[in-house]
Order: sequence, then C-alpha cells, then structure tokens
Amino acid sequence: HLRRTRSCDGVDPPSACPLRSPSSPARSGPGVSTTPPASERLRRVLPPHRTPTDEAPQISFTIVGRGPAKVDYSNSAGEVHTGIPLADALAHLDLAIRLHLALTAPGALFIHAGAVELDGSAVLCPGASRAGKSTLVRALVDAGCGYLSDEFAVLDVVGRVRPYARHLAMREPWGGKMSLDPRTLAGPGVTSPLPVAAIIDLPFAGGDPLIVHPLSAAEAAMALVANAVAARSRSSEVLRATAAAARTSVALRGHRGDVDVAVRPLLEHLRALIADQRR
Repeated sequence: HLRRTRSCDGVDPPSACPLRSPSSPARSGPGVSTTPPASERLRRVLPPHRTPTDEAPQISFTIVGRGPAKVDYSNSAGEVHTGIPLADALAHLDLAIRLHLALTAPGALFIHAGAVELDGSAVLCPGASRAGKSTLVRALVDAGCGYLSDEFAVLDVVGRVRPYARHLAMREPWGGKMSLDPRTLAGPGVTSPLPVAAIIDLPFAGGDPLIVHPLSAAEAAMALVANAVAARSRSSEVLRATAAAARTSVALRGHRGDVDVAVRPLLEHLRALIADQRR
C-alpha cells in the first residue's frame, strides 16, 4: 500500500514537472540526464504482475514532497528519512518492497538470480550484485531467450520459476544505470511458471570468453540456497524448492569474459547438455 501526497518531487500539478516527458527522446552519457517523470520512476520499483486489492495492507509507504527537490519517506515498519532526493526515497521503497515480498510472499521463494526462458524451460544465473547477472540476461534475451528476471528468480514450492519481469537495470560504463522496459526486449514474453533446465554460476572475470565445469545437483542446489533471500527465516521451504529445481537440471560453474563473445557458445553448450539430460 503506497500513499503519494504530492507528485513529481513535490511539484504540483504534474504538468509543472521539470523532468523529461515520456515522449521526449532519451539520451545517455556522462553528465546527461535521462530522468523520466516521477510517476514512471515510481512504477518501475513496484512489483510486476501486481493487482489491486481491498485487503488491509501488510506494510504501507508514504512519500511526501518537501519542495522542488526533496521528499520525506516513511513506512509502517518504522523506517523514516526526511529531506532526501526522490531517487533516494525510491531506492528505499524498492528495497523495502523487495525484502517484504521475499520474506513473506506465500509459496514464492526469492533467489538472487537472473532468469531466462530457453526452449520452454528456465535457465537460472545465481549471483550477488555486480556479478554481471543483468548483462548476461540481456545478452541471452538478445540471442532469443525469453525474459523472466534480471534480479530475482522466484521459485514456487515445486521448484518452477515464475516470471518476475521488472525493468532490466544495466550499469553504464561511467557508473550510472540504464533501465530497460521488459516490453522492449527482443525475446519472447513469458507469462507462466517454467521448470528449471539449467543453473549456471558464471560471474564476469575477464580473460577467456567462457570457462565452465559441471556441478552436481547438490552443488547446484547449494548455489541457489546461498543466494536465497529467506534462507534462514524460511529454510525448509527454500531447501525443498531449490532441491526440486536442481534435481533435473544441468549445472555449470566457471567464469566468462566479454558476454558478446561468450553467449553463443554458452547457449550451444547448454542445449547439448539439456538434450543429453533428457534422453
């Protein structure tokens, strides 16, 4: 449940907002602002596949404008920040929503992992922040895979992956971030849960384009457990779901160099391994 008391960093009405309008062309580069309207920035941090409800909120959030550049942020869990930029308030909101969902969503286990669809099944790319998950996911989607998520693989209790198609967050060379609407990505859209066919732990390390070795099902499951948000608070659910996901999957660990060079041989290798696994 979110309450906004004023719009666009405290500028009211929205038409007075000094930010770029949706129809304006986006530019990128060091020192070039690509900030979209505040309403769009808010929409990007809200969970995908959300639906309205009349139920009482489990947690609520408030963002109050305090002039042309500052806002107050608070939530019902007791977090309060006053006089901060809207970007910081949205970052707090994003983190609070993600943690709340990951810790409480019934029947859904959140794993720090990119996820794509390959030939009707899911490929998971577990890893910590800055491991290159989004870059690898973007390259796999550009190569024809379907987009599931660049940050969280959401497992159900039997180990299938639900789509969680947030905006893809790509890091710019100069340190900023570019947000890509999943509707603009090249791969096919995915709307239903998929069985896991492969788990690949391939952080960027430079050097050789692709170095991999196989993992056992137990090692693959532990790679998922190590990246599960609720590994401690929902340990039995996490163990069951990750074991189910890993049981019939092929699994690889290693490192990669430039993703544009690595993605084609990676897909060929995965398809061959998955075909062997299914024989």
